[in-house]
Amino acid sequence: MKKYIALVLALVCVLGLVGCSQQGQQDIITPTQNNEEISQTDIQSEAEQKYTYEELSEMPAEELLDLFIQHGLVINDDLKASFTDEELQTLFKENFHLWHTGVSARSHTMYCDLAEQTKAIFDKIAIPNFSYAEDMAIYVEGEPGVKTSGFVNTTETEITFENVAECAKNECTVEYDRITTYFDTDECVWKVHFGTDGMVGGDQSVYLDCDGKTVLIVYGE
Repeated sequence: MKKYIALVLALVCVLGLVGCSQQGQQDIITPTQNNEEISQTDIQSEAEQKYTYEELSEMPAEELLDLFIQHGLVINDDLKASFTDEELQTLFKENFHLWHTGVSARSHTMYCDLAEQTKAIFDKIAIPNFSYAEDMAIYVEGEPGVKTSGFVNTTETEITFENVAECAKNECTVEYDRITTYFDTDECVWKVHFGTDGMVGGDQSVYLDCDGKTVLIVYGE
């Protein structure tokens, strides 16, 4: 009888150890799994990053071409066979001022194709330009819908593409489902436009300088 009880107790202990082991395996997150999650987050952040034309044009040739390849640029096999990697990088850098607009100085199909691809990618990753001086000439102080004082953002704040829309929301007084950000590199002024798809009027543009201070607000009709 004692042997039988001892055998049962031993069996219970073994089953308990197995259960603990399985529970431990379920709770453990391996370093590989964790790294994969971090990597995916980094990729998503990279895909959302935006650049001004000046930032792109000032990049080293290798970095610039690699960036566009990461965003889907495909180099023609004939070009790969005709140029070394360094020559391709230099070619892309020297022609970027044209190719980003979809224009090629060379009429050959493979160069025109590169220009078209470059423009399509540029339109996705670049911050649209605008002219603050031209907007100021249109929106005169004192006219309806033009606000030049009494702003919320009056203290100096570090401003980047990533946070400029959030700063502009402090001034926004309209409903919106779409935000478009522009940048004037000459005047160092941001323009954040709030609007609603399918609606004419009822929009609002908030202008901030590079210190994060609001300098102008324009309301749509």
